[in-house]
Amino acid sequence: MSGKAMLNRILDILRMEVNFSGKSFADVGCSTAYITAVIVDEFKPDIAVGMDIHQPNLELAKQRYPHIQFQTINLNEDNKPETQYDVLICTETLEHVGELTTAIDNLIKLKKSQGFLLILVPDEIGWLGFLRVLWRVIRYGYNALNCFQEIPKQKFLFLKYMWSLLTGERVSKYRNERSHWCTHFGFDYRDIDDYLQVKNVDFYAYNKFGNRYYIVR
Repeated sequence: MSGKAMLNRILDILRMEVNFSGKSFADVGCSTAYITAVIVDEFKPDIAVGMDIHQPNLELAKQRYPHIQFQTINLNEDNKPETQYDVLICTETLEHVGELTTAIDNLIKLKKSQGFLLILVPDEIGWLGFLRVLWRVIRYGYNALNCFQEIPKQKFLFLKYMWSLLTGERVSKYRNERSHWCTHFGFDYRDIDDYLQVKNVDFYAYNKFGNRYYIVR
């Protein structure tokens, strides 16, 4: 899915699901805040905050969008937020965290009890995941990927990984937990499904155009 198509899908979901009147809004993992700004300009929440860990991106976002507040957040660390929000989005971020369950806990803590949370992650398991990895290898070359350097060394690792994708096995078994951010190789959205169920979180999820969407209330 292209960036524009993904943004349009996010906007469509927010139009259908949320009334922004009098609401607070936060974009967790906002990067340089382009999507944040589009949402703020269209829906005009009372409070708008962009959150990210990467300081250069936040500094650029502050310059471009002075009408939006910006904060530093590390989803890999247990956070105790002073503020909760009515509406949150977290797009193309969870696949990069090292501590997935900690990151999900942080998102839940940031949401008000009657709030709305939209999570978007890539669908890179099964045949779709196999084809995406294969395309990257063809385009960039295996050595240029650097992704498998993050995964514990195993003999025939690449072949095992690709076989796991084809057979529908959990590729997260190749991904050791780490406190830092990383590429999304070894990310398996089914781990999010499992953890939300364990936490008894009310959520609805579906796959569309190569992404998985989660609506959490």
